[in-house]
Amino acid sequence: MLQQLCEDARKLPQGAGLSCGVASTTDPIGHIGTPGDLVRLADAAQYRAKRGRAPGPVVAGRRLPAEVAAVLAERFDLGGQGREARTERRQSDVAYAIVADAVRLLDGARGRSTLDWLSLVGAPTGAADASAWWVSWTPAGENVLHTLRHGSARPPSAVGPRSQEYFATGLELPLRDFRDTVRVLDGGWTEQRVDDAGGDDAEQEVLRQGGYTAVVAAGGSRGDERWLLEVFADDQGRPLIGLGPTLRVLLALALAEAD
Repeated sequence: MLQQLCEDARKLPQGAGLSCGVASTTDPIGHIGTPGDLVRLADAAQYRAKRGRAPGPVVAGRRLPAEVAAVLAERFDLGGQGREARTERRQSDVAYAIVADAVRLLDGARGRSTLDWLSLVGAPTGAADASAWWVSWTPAGENVLHTLRHGSARPPSAVGPRSQEYFATGLELPLRDFRDTVRVLDGGWTEQRVDDAGGDDAEQEVLRQGGYTAVVAAGGSRGDERWLLEVFADDQGRPLIGLGPTLRVLLALALAEAD
């Protein structure tokens, strides 16, 4: 039915049309805690449909049609004069959208666990068209990072041959292999593009094998526990570089308020 509506809309006069985004728990979209999580994923899918001039619905958790992905790739290439100014302006708009959505969610999250609060910070990164987010935890006295929860706007198999292997709950990752993560866990943030010359070797391996183009991470402590929130970009969405401070502030707020 939605496909037919989109096709009918293409017959409307120039300047009118329809962009449709869909999210369903029957697709691989990660943890859904509230109906609002589905709404945010549908909003992000609708954004990609509009920006990519999709002829039909775009569904969260499914591979983008080739023609839509091509249009998005062209639009997110900010080359030419004024590139830095345009990038800064767009990232500022995205940061505002993430903060506004996250604060609204956190305001209604009384009585939730730390994991739930950090998940509420990860969910609004759909406003940045992030591919996925991932919450991890290091218990007191351990040097192992435990992956606890994730959300995905697109299936990992659509962006990298081994991304599912690097994107799962229940993993135990030795911190000795992730030097930048250790620094971030003590309270900070980091940003890495794939193939950054000075990037953390282990994180670079995750990006390359997972098919991601960048990661933005923020960390902090609550008592003797340390927490990490990572947000991943792929070549189907916009760059995330520049959002590290925004993510760090929201994570600090969530850690301070969680029960």
